[in-house]
Formats: sequence, structure tokens, C-alpha cells
Amino acid sequence: MTTELQVQVRPMQFSDLKALTAIDQEIRASGTQVFYKDFATRTVLRLNPEGASTKERPDIQAVASLIDLSFVAECGGTICGFILGRQEYLAESDIQQGEIALLAVSPHYFGKGIATKLVDAICELFRSRGINRVGMAVDPADKSMLAFVERYGFKSNRLLNYHKNL
Repeated sequence: MTTELQVQVRPMQFSDLKALTAIDQEIRASGTQVFYKDFATRTVLRLNPEGASTKERPDIQAVASLIDLSFVAECGGTICGFILGRQEYLAESDIQQGEIALLAVSPHYFGKGIATKLVDAICELFRSRGINRVGMAVDPADKSMLAFVERYGFKSNRLLNYHKNL
């Protein structure tokens, strides 16, 4: 007899940031999600990638600015995943778009439906705010994340993003 994992998704609170930092460190230490580490460091958490280490903490102000559109998942009272969202205005198409800036699940809880519940929650929040489109950046080399977003119904726009560090 298997016991189903009870997962509760709720809006993120500033007091959750310590748990988010712990999950971030678990993912970095696992060494399996290279895209997550680079993207979280450079784009979302705004750490200096040359100085980033598993002990360095995310820029709390950068994370705090995302709390309004973010959720955490709790498993047995412990935060086991989180999703950070933001709202964008696409001037060329004159629409509002939601963006999943970061989706993270503790490696101890992979494959338990937590990411799906987090994406469900943020999509419902976007819908309630009149946002009917959501985007998410995924590294093409991350086959498990590609499979997840495709199962969820995301479609690729076939554009490649390039950058250069100055």
C-alpha cells in the first residue's frame, strides 16, 4: 500500500526565502541541472556568476520583487518546490504575458507531480489577472524539462536567444 504524497501549493511569503535558498543549494549541489544553475544565477537571482558558489545567497531584493506572482509547494509542512513568475508587456503585440521565471523542485521530490501543481497555480493566477499567455525559457539540452513543458502544452517559438558578456 502506497501513501500518496500530500502537496499543498500556496502563495509565496517573504519568510519562505530561506527555504528557497536551501532548495537552490540542493539543485546546485546535485550538478544535474546546469541550465537551472546558470539561468537562476544570471537572470533571476542576479548573482555574479564568476563569484557564485553553493554557499552564496540569492539577491533577496531580486527574489522579493517576484513574490507577488510566485508560489511554494509544501510536502508534509516542508517547502519542496517553488515557482517564480513575472508579468511582461509585449509592445509589438500589445498584450500582457505571464512568464515563469524559475521553476524549482528539490531533487528529493522529483517525479511526484509538484512541478505540475506549481505551474497549475501560476497559470490560474495569470488567468485571474486577465493574462492569457504564459512563457518559459527552457534549455534544449534539458530533455526532462522539455518533456515536461511539452506534456503541459507549451509550444516552442523556434527562436534562439543569444547573449554576450561584456
